[in-house]
Amino acid sequence: MTTGLAVLNLDHDLALRNGTVNYIPSKHIVRMMEDLSLLPYWFSDNCTIISPRQLPPWMVEVAASLGIENDVSSLDGLPRAGRSLPVMPWGWNPTLARRLSDLGLTSIPSSEALQSIRRLSSRQASIPLLEQLRVIGGTVGLRTFVTSAESTTHLTGFVAKPLWSSSGKGLVWCDDAPTASDTAQIAAETKRCGGVVIEPLCRGKIIDFAMEFEIGADGRCRFTGYSIFETDSRGRYERNLLGAATEARINTLLPTSITDEVKITIMRYAEEHFSPCYKGTFGIDMMVCDGGDGAKLHPCVEVNLRMNMGIVALRLSRLVGDGCNGYFSIKHCNDPDSLRQFHQRMMQENPLTIIDKKIAKGFMPLTPVCDGTQHLAYMAVE
Repeated sequence: MTTGLAVLNLDHDLALRNGTVNYIPSKHIVRMMEDLSLLPYWFSDNCTIISPRQLPPWMVEVAASLGIENDVSSLDGLPRAGRSLPVMPWGWNPTLARRLSDLGLTSIPSSEALQSIRRLSSRQASIPLLEQLRVIGGTVGLRTFVTSAESTTHLTGFVAKPLWSSSGKGLVWCDDAPTASDTAQIAAETKRCGGVVIEPLCRGKIIDFAMEFEIGADGRCRFTGYSIFETDSRGRYERNLLGAATEARINTLLPTSITDEVKITIMRYAEEHFSPCYKGTFGIDMMVCDGGDGAKLHPCVEVNLRMNMGIVALRLSRLVGDGCNGYFSIKHCNDPDSLRQFHQRMMQENPLTIIDKKIAKGFMPLTPVCDGTQHLAYMAVE
């Protein structure tokens, strides 16, 4: 029996940045969300996945062989009984809430809660949490909020971040003093959103990872696991690692006394500040870097008060066989034929092997490739 509705509104951070119920995503964003809309099928339990598309029969059979059973429905085709079910979106924002409300769905946060979620999702709002975490021994990190580009002209070696963005987009990297182009970008962002946050560049990065959490209906926060992810040189998301070795790898880099204290501090903070308005999953992106005298932890690079790729990877790791490792990623091609060729080549060169309802090795597309598809979510296991 369906227990909830999964909605993959990947434009969530853009909608938060817009801040109104009238946000309209670009054609490119609409295409991306349609292409990837069935991704929740693989990490949800007994849910109805909201999508304009259907999984092809062979993918449904593979899912069933892994113990996965979900339904799929468009929003317009959702039966009346389904409109009162709990909604599990990628993230809550006023635009999504208005859209779902107009379609008769009832499990929607109040306008006050939505505004609180937007405020707490801002990078400015993460500054008090980082200040609490920085008092823990073995940690580093600094973040300040500025309201004008002039405040940055004397700085060197920093990154300016918009208050709302995702996957490393919109960042202004200044290895030295900001150029005229850098200053213009920062000025435009401060004019639009009231400011940016400034952080010194973190040299000697060793690994990117995240702590993942969930706030239950009772308001209690619990730790759900670690995720390791990879980015390019400018912090743009590339992929998440899959498998059971994630925590062990982090423990080889950092004493558990540090990570345990960070977890406890985050859970206390979340119960005080997040739980009054938000129930669900969230993640804190972190970084281990070389501090000169050993590895140091940046305990709050980003706060993602929503579903995120790290939680997706954690749930997909449950499908991976013992002792196996792999990765989860999203492939984008402007040319649909190029994506189709990539899909076919990977399927042929890395055939899927499932043993005891677990993926032992191979390439597994998580979203279908149809005519015009430009985005593909997939996992690869070895």
